[in-house]
Amino acid sequence: MTFFKRLTEFLFFTPELSAQGRLATQLFAEKSSGLSFAGSCNTANNRECWSEGFNITTDYEKHVPDGIEREFYLEVDNHEIAPDGYLVQRMLFNGTYPGPTLEGNWGDTFNADGLVGALKINGPTSMNYDEDLGPVLITDNFHKTAFSQVQLEYMGRPPAPDSMLMNGNGRYYCCPVGAGCNSDSKCVGGSNITTFNFKRGSSYKMSLVNTGTSTHTTFWIDHHNFTVVGTDFVPIKPYTASIINIAIGQRYDIIINANASKNTRTDFWIHARDCQIGGARSNLGIIRYDPTSTRLPWTPPVDDRHVCYGCLDESPKDLKPIVPRMVKNAANEGFEKDSLKVHLVGFPNDFDPDATLHKWVLKDSSLYLDWSQPSLSLVKIASDQGWENPKFPKGYEPVDLRSYKENSWVYFLIEGKFQESVDNATHKIYKKQAPVAHPMHIHGHDFVILDSGTTEFDPKNYTINRDNPPRRDVALLPVNGGGLALQFIEQPEKLSRQFGDSGRVDEFSKTCTNWAAYYTMFNKNYNATQDDSGI
Repeated sequence: MTFFKRLTEFLFFTPELSAQGRLATQLFAEKSSGLSFAGSCNTANNRECWSEGFNITTDYEKHVPDGIEREFYLEVDNHEIAPDGYLVQRMLFNGTYPGPTLEGNWGDTFNADGLVGALKINGPTSMNYDEDLGPVLITDNFHKTAFSQVQLEYMGRPPAPDSMLMNGNGRYYCCPVGAGCNSDSKCVGGSNITTFNFKRGSSYKMSLVNTGTSTHTTFWIDHHNFTVVGTDFVPIKPYTASIINIAIGQRYDIIINANASKNTRTDFWIHARDCQIGGARSNLGIIRYDPTSTRLPWTPPVDDRHVCYGCLDESPKDLKPIVPRMVKNAANEGFEKDSLKVHLVGFPNDFDPDATLHKWVLKDSSLYLDWSQPSLSLVKIASDQGWENPKFPKGYEPVDLRSYKENSWVYFLIEGKFQESVDNATHKIYKKQAPVAHPMHIHGHDFVILDSGTTEFDPKNYTINRDNPPRRDVALLPVNGGGLALQFIEQPEKLSRQFGDSGRVDEFSKTCTNWAAYYTMFNKNYNATQDDSGI
């Protein structure tokens, strides 16, 4: 995959134990454009330009700058940190949280796989600005371990976070030792608030990323509007907003003009909170027009939009890509009758409405993979054996697109059907289960959004937009609603060719073999068997 604009994304790395006993890993860029940001034609007066032959209108799926190689060396180790003033054990890159930002240029291809950090790739932008403030990571923060929290997830809704963080900083309100209250030895205080210094009259670019686990966030800045210029790597026609929702995994590039009235104040809160909880604490960052100030900003009264903005994506009419795509008719006629329903069912009995444990299902099936034999390995086996079709076990449930021509458009109707039956017939489930908005993400692909809504989809009465619709890789499935999306997906034989040409077949096979041996020797012997898909 190639990336057109500056890319801000989660990084997840699989570390190996070094000779020094620490976890160490190497990240490398296979290609780089070789242009320094300062050396290109991309300046404060012309952010649409990049280099000779490349600008904001370049079709980035067909044309990418030539590159050079770059290498990054990272060390992973355990540390005790207090990002919100409360001590927790965490694995860190180079001793920092979030990990160091890895920066490159348009045309770079990164091999990434483990902990959390930001990846920044410079490129043209659809609106001019003076200074790039870089990635701004917004996340929910839990004091307990992920392994303990996931057990609560199986019992219903995800657990509530202990605090929210912006670029690794936040505030958790607890009683420190010696304060005369119900003190906690882990309550050490001293946490910072992420701060940005503004110069009046200048403009600033932020790349907002929701790196949360269970919290869709509503974002705004006191006394400032901003201009949205990109969504999920896709540059769009600029539009002005005062508040946006950022679903889990979504990215928004925004530009802020430092134009607050001199008659207001010099310090302003940056807010982000759970989109479902209007009264939740939201002060996460500070903008200062006076860099010497240490004051906490005043919080102005908010209107109903800030309290009850809801959990919806930005309006599709506002998300117009700069590089257009015209959508053709669906190759899969009758797609309206074969929707992908997203909801919860009981566990271990799918039909038990009072089950204590739950699992997610898509199209009446929960994904459950054997980690030693992922889908790609089954595609490879079929190719090696000369089989016409890969053999997928029950629980893999692939969506088969082999009957469609390459480059054709396939439509998917995805619905949030919490009050639906498992088999669309008689077994009603979870009538008492409150529906929730859910992010939809397809790995390795963009998709376009033809339509979405908060009411039940009517197959006899709907309209779709094929004229340059929104294009992104994470969309928020509305509560009780549905979305009409389409996806361009490779066929198995194409995947097999790409896999064979990657030069990673031996490494891939070795990893699967090692996992199978480890799981058999340790997990099964200690009754610590796999309990979900791991996705």
